[in-house]
Amino acid sequence: MSNEVSKSGSLRLAYSENRGVIEIKRLSLDEAFARAVSGDVPHQPHSFARELQSEALIGAEVFNRDIRPLIKAVINSTAQYSQGPVKDLARAAQKKANLGENCDYARGMFFLKDMDVVQKAVDIFSRRGTVNLSAPGAANTYPVHILDVDNSFSTPSAKKPGFHNLDIKIAVPISVDGVESYHIMEVQFRLKSSAKAYEASEEAYKKSRYHAHMSDLYAYSAGRVGDDVDVCRRLSKRTTSHAAKADFYLGERARINRQDELLNGTDSLVGYTPAALSGKGWSYTPFADAANLEQYAAEESVTAEAVLK
Repeated sequence: MSNEVSKSGSLRLAYSENRGVIEIKRLSLDEAFARAVSGDVPHQPHSFARELQSEALIGAEVFNRDIRPLIKAVINSTAQYSQGPVKDLARAAQKKANLGENCDYARGMFFLKDMDVVQKAVDIFSRRGTVNLSAPGAANTYPVHILDVDNSFSTPSAKKPGFHNLDIKIAVPISVDGVESYHIMEVQFRLKSSAKAYEASEEAYKKSRYHAHMSDLYAYSAGRVGDDVDVCRRLSKRTTSHAAKADFYLGERARINRQDELLNGTDSLVGYTPAALSGKGWSYTPFADAANLEQYAAEESVTAEAVLK
C-alpha cells in the first residue's frame, strides 16, 4: 500500500502499512534560527530517527547540488570533497544518548591544499549566522545557515590534543512529503596533507570507543551476577582489560594528532579570530543578538519566552 500524506501547518501524518500512523511536528527553520539566537544547541526539525536518516539522504543531495559548488568556488576550486556515509541508526541512537541532539546523520569534509586556504575557510565559515555565497559573475546569492561551529584551528580541543579542523553544522533547506523543512548537516574543513593522519586517528578512536563500550558492558554484567563471586571476578577482569585498551587507543589517537600538528603546522591559526564581514563571493550576517530577540521572535510569530525554553 502506498503512503498517503496529510499536511496541516508543520504537522505531517504519514500512513504506512508496516509502521502505523506517524505524527511529526517539525520545527521551522525560523524557529531553529531563534533557538540559535538564544544560544541553544542546534536542533533537527524532529526526533524520528528513521525519518531523519532518510532526510539526511535528501539533504546531502541538496547540499551537493546547491551548496558544495559554491563553497569550492569561494574557498578554492581545487578543494577536494568527501561525502561520508549516512550515520546508521544504532550509532545515531548511541550518540543521542550520550550527547543529546544528533546533527551528523549527513556529513562531509573538504580537504584544503594549505593553511592559507584553511584560514580563508575560517574567515568565511567559523561564525554562527548566515553566509551568503555567490558563484563568480553571478548576481544571485545562496544563504548558508550556520547553526553551530567547532573551530579547533583557532581554539584547540582539550579532549582531542593535537587535533585541528573546522566543523560546522548547517541547516540545509529541503522539501519532504510536500512540506518545506530543513536538515542539519555536518561539514568539516581539514588540511589535505592531514588526510592520512585523520584516517589513522579515526581508526584509533573507533577502537577506543569499542573497548570503552565493552568495559561498560562487562561492568554492568558483573553487577548483575549476585553471589557468584567467580563469575563476578572474571567479568571484572575483562572490565579492567577493556578499559586499559580504551585508554591506550585514546593515547594513540593523541600521538597521531600531535605528530600531524608538528609535521603540517596545523596549529598556526591558534588564537586567530576572523574580522572581515565580506569578501569575493561571500558576505556574513550574524544571527540577531539577544537585544533583538523579542523583535526577531515576534516577526516569526513566536514569543521570546517560547524560543528560550
